[in-house]
Amino acid sequence: MRDNIVKSISLGVATIGASIIMSAPANATPDSSLSRVGATGNNTAHPFSAVENAAIITSVFGAGDGPEAVRIARCESNLNAGAYNPSTGQAGLFQLTREWFNSAGGGNILDPWDNTRAAGRIFLRLGWHAWAECA
Repeated sequence: MRDNIVKSISLGVATIGASIIMSAPANATPDSSLSRVGATGNNTAHPFSAVENAAIITSVFGAGDGPEAVRIARCESNLNAGAYNPSTGQAGLFQLTREWFNSAGGGNILDPWDNTRAAGRIFLRLGWHAWAECA
């Protein structure tokens, strides 16, 4: 199933953002530019429904890993692409920190497609262990 993710990422197929809960490094600080949902600039949340976000996630992760990815995103963000945790700085469907998100391709952390593509890349490197709280 990981081949589907690689193909989706390689071909630039749109992906859905999911909330990832990952342990932030000890020296991480919240990103003040993400202090609210709908922030201007590169942090604007996209108004997709939970059903639409689940479809995006499934299209990125494929039929094999899609259901587990949707479950993880539901645990992390309740499938809310604009979810933001001010205590940790984690944002988006997979609740990624800015550091993790940028290391996996970046873009708009609150965009469900960008967040899901980044989650797919993280999954390819670390598996579901990256979301230990929900896995």
